[in-house]
Amino acid sequence: MVVGTNATGSEKLPLLILGTAKRPRWLRDKPDGVDYKGVGKGWMTAAVFSDWLQDLEARMAAEDRLILLLVDNAPSHKVPEKATPHVRVVKLPPNTTAAIQPMDQGVIATLKARVMDAQTEAIMQAYMHGEEDPHQIKLAQALQWCKQAWDDIPAETIKHCW
Repeated sequence: MVVGTNATGSEKLPLLILGTAKRPRWLRDKPDGVDYKGVGKGWMTAAVFSDWLQDLEARMAAEDRLILLLVDNAPSHKVPEKATPHVRVVKLPPNTTAAIQPMDQGVIATLKARVMDAQTEAIMQAYMHGEEDPHQIKLAQALQWCKQAWDDIPAETIKHCW
């Protein structure tokens, strides 16, 4: 999952979910504000990052905005040779992500905790209603939890992580 936001938390980018299926059946049921990309092992690749960055560049160009994008030094985060005049990409130094990457400083942990809360609640409800396998969850439902959790993270929480 790829998450991105500005430093104040007032503008969150749509979530990008990475999976292994090129065109999964549930894709038509995915919530608005969630993008999906099917890639081999479901990991970020240089090609996926480049496509995502070009989409972000097009969006910022259409809005005539200039932004700074901080990324960790993962091999997949290759800065393209083709200029992105509206998105300046800065890679953080090696082995510093956990210490200085704002998204690692609580935003992602908050997102994970909220998704886990939603999952736990759904399992409890299914159990209380006597469902045969309360742990069986549809992927579209999990994506909805991710979207809702992302939308519900307060701007103040994001701001604190900076």
